[in-house]
Amino acid sequence: KIRGKHELQFGFHWRSDRLNILPDQQQPQGNNSYNTLSTSLYDPETSRTNPSAMAYTGSELANMFLGLMRYRNNYVRGYYYARGKEYAGYFQDNYKVTPRLTLNIGLRYEFFPAYKEKNNFMTGFDFENRAVVLGATLDEFYRMGATQPVIVERFQSLGAKFESYKEAGLPQKLMYNDYKDFGPRIGLAYRVGDGLRSFVIRGGYRLSYFPLPVRSWGVTMRSNTPTTATFYGNDYGSSARSPDGIAQYLMRSVPTVVAGVNSRDAVSLSNPTSVLGLSRGSVNVLSFDPHQPTSRAHDWNFTLEKELMENTVARVGYVGNAGRNLDQVLSINAAMPSLIWYLTTHLPTPTGEYSGVALRSWDQTVYGSLSKYQKSGYSNFHGMQLE
Repeated sequence: KIRGKHELQFGFHWRSDRLNILPDQQQPQGNNSYNTLSTSLYDPETSRTNPSAMAYTGSELANMFLGLMRYRNNYVRGYYYARGKEYAGYFQDNYKVTPRLTLNIGLRYEFFPAYKEKNNFMTGFDFENRAVVLGATLDEFYRMGATQPVIVERFQSLGAKFESYKEAGLPQKLMYNDYKDFGPRIGLAYRVGDGLRSFVIRGGYRLSYFPLPVRSWGVTMRSNTPTTATFYGNDYGSSARSPDGIAQYLMRSVPTVVAGVNSRDAVSLSNPTSVLGLSRGSVNVLSFDPHQPTSRAHDWNFTLEKELMENTVARVGYVGNAGRNLDQVLSINAAMPSLIWYLTTHLPTPTGEYSGVALRSWDQTVYGSLSKYQKSGYSNFHGMQLE
């Protein structure tokens, strides 16, 4: 709308996204290997708790001919039905103050509600109660194939806890909305001098916002306990999965599973304590900070513009950008590097049932990788433009 020296601009924006995401289908058809060391010779010079094969012995091709495989399958859930929305409104006044000076003054409001999954199949972590937080009940997770009872029961047998979003004191989306995203816009254009000696000064600033990338949301949810797990058959390479708690069991024992002979049920859900590849340290969760601010970008510029000859203009400009509240992952339960362990304790790294958690910083009994997805990152940029 035009009123005298003012050009008034205003508008409203609404957007609704149906983001049906198929998470990475990582090896659901099997990830089998002949690297079993079954035809390798045991090196008697190594310690009993950390055995290894003698050099130049064994053959993976021979393991294949003999049918001596390691079997595993990943359990990967199906689609996420994420829902996203965006609301925005703006008002701007392009004000012709004088024939030489024009001001652009505006304000934009943007609102990005936290993503919602249609069936509320979202997970997080409650660090105060040391529990995995669920956006729906376990029965609903089972009914829709988001996880399996055998997976949850195995986690619980290790000491993992599961709680509802209400018990954690969170909204069902596990994240709160941020309602305070106002973005000012300020610009000016000023002409200095007259005729061939004149030039124009231009400058501007804006604050804008952008939502959480849906890829970050989907990958995080897909990888969290209890919606994913690896089921092992006779994959006894590590001490955590070995029947006697010592690594390289297949090198030290008589094979009991031969491919094509009795391998039909090598991977099964029927015996979670020995078959399911979940041990202490397998409970991994990357949770979203429930109080995330919206990511934002500050942009500014300053330009000098001059007519050199007829129909020819030269511009020299400076542009700057500052990103704030950018995505960053904070590791809460990182493992101590083996070198630090050796130097501080003068002991070999732990083996046995607790080997996967013994070097962790926050929890040494149940939980593995625990991380928090938060908006604490930042970026800065400065540049020159010649045109």
